[in-house]
Amino acid sequence: MASPKLPGSSASISPREWVIRYLPAVLAFLYFAFLASLPAITTRWLDFPVYWDAGKKSLIGQTVYDVAGHFQYKYSPLVALLFGKLFETVSFETASFVFQKSMLLLWAALFLRFARRDFRVLLFTILFFGNALRLDLELGQINALVLYLLALLFGALNRPSKWSEDLPFGFVFSF
Repeated sequence: MASPKLPGSSASISPREWVIRYLPAVLAFLYFAFLASLPAITTRWLDFPVYWDAGKKSLIGQTVYDVAGHFQYKYSPLVALLFGKLFETVSFETASFVFQKSMLLLWAALFLRFARRDFRVLLFTILFFGNALRLDLELGQINALVLYLLALLFGALNRPSKWSEDLPFGFVFSF
């Protein structure tokens, strides 16, 4: 049996090297597929309903800060309005599904970006942060979005400044 070849390469690698190189990617894919199969609404789905209620209230002109305690909305009223507009025409169940799967895709993009095509780093990162990631998705939190914006910000700091790009980014990031 011929040894597999790397894409774009004429050099062949041994089956052992192939497993070492690509098994972590397969395991990472399986973990993200498992997370994608989880239901959006569970007994721990706590944070998304807060965003949902704030968005609905903002659309009809009510205050979004009228709830005390753990379920209090703590973000900008503009974010509530944007959230309300985004999910205005869909049911709570559909919005929950779309929100959770969008956050999962953002997490996957962040993990791949931080791993920089080294699948062993990707697998190690998933092993280290996998439970926190699962809990983040289970609770309906927006940590992926915040981290993604931070990664964009720090990436922007490593390039020459351009007002045409920096001003819109600063405006969005200020929310």
